[in-house]
Amino acid sequence: MPALLMIAAAAAQLTAPQPREAFITLEDYPAKALSRHQHGAVIFNLVTDPRGKPLKCTVESIKETDFGALVCKKAMRARFEPATNGNGAPVHGVFRSVMNFWLPDERGSDNYPYVATPDLAVTVQGGTAGEVKLAVLFDERSKPVDCVPDAGEKAVAQSKVACDFLLRQWSGAPLKGTEDLSVPHVRNMKIAFVPERAPR
Repeated sequence: MPALLMIAAAAAQLTAPQPREAFITLEDYPAKALSRHQHGAVIFNLVTDPRGKPLKCTVESIKETDFGALVCKKAMRARFEPATNGNGAPVHGVFRSVMNFWLPDERGSDNYPYVATPDLAVTVQGGTAGEVKLAVLFDERSKPVDCVPDAGEKAVAQSKVACDFLLRQWSGAPLKGTEDLSVPHVRNMKIAFVPERAPR
């Protein structure tokens, strides 16, 4: 029980940036795309400063129609709760998400909502498939140094396994801050559990 309480306490302090409110609504659906009954999905990354102010938005991938410019334009104008480190101090952050544009009454809409692919996959023996969402603190070299379940994640035991794996295995490029210097940051990540296939 004490371990669960410690994880819950840490999760209250180590957080990835989160939008304060929805920054894209149905009214933002591009008129041309709407008239053509076009669907689309955009996976994007938004870098925020320690105040939660958006600094840079990049489109990671687009499914079908190109709504990327709209998503980044709206995200750059949005307000975010800042990322915080394990001590609760605000730091730079990376918000990774997917924005879906779809018309539920149209044919083909069963492919939506589209979800972002996991950042990392963990092969498990004798387990079941699943995913967990984490908030991960990286140092200036982009080495993970702390990890907790992301806000709302209920699979605490699986999150601990995913964190242990990520802290040992992850490597990535440093994040540049406002003065083009590498900075510590927190980002939200998705880890998938993939059951190991039995040999035939």
